[in-house]
Amino acid sequence: MDTTINITWTSANISGTANIELFQGTSFITSIGQCNISNQTYSWHIPTDLFSGSVYKIKILSASIDSIFDFSNTYFTILPATGIEENTIADFFKIYPNPTTGELFIENGSDMEIQKIEVYNMLGQIIIESTISDNIVNTATNKTYKLNLQSLATGNYNLKICTAKELIIKQITVGKNNK
Repeated sequence: MDTTINITWTSANISGTANIELFQGTSFITSIGQCNISNQTYSWHIPTDLFSGSVYKIKILSASIDSIFDFSNTYFTILPATGIEENTIADFFKIYPNPTTGELFIENGSDMEIQKIEVYNMLGQIIIESTISDNIVNTATNKTYKLNLQSLATGNYNLKICTAKELIIKQITVGKNNK
């Protein structure tokens, strides 16, 4: 399934051509395109060969003056184009409590085996990478997993659940108890 999104920005008193680039963290990934800066929008056809589940940022820069550029205010994740079956698979995974103050439980209600769980910060950096055998809580069904997030700072993170066939990304929030 093809996906097209609009990238928009505001610019004051700047004219000329804008280059639009895709970054993963601080690493350049690809050039997205060019357009007139004053248009303040670009329609981007997302290529199917981009790695889905990664955390990206957009950079818009003047084609003629290297010192004029800006990055998108937030990171975003490109998810694979999904059909009905893929949309419902994430519903089989319950993540609680969210927000959490330290321990996060992942309950797998699907027949797919979780291979690993990763936690990324909003810069796209991997903070926690966990093998499943270390975190099984319910050994009768091997379907509930516990992650210790107490070492993380208060904030938002992306939780990535990897199975052999699927990649599920959920946003989680870590807070701290005020004791």
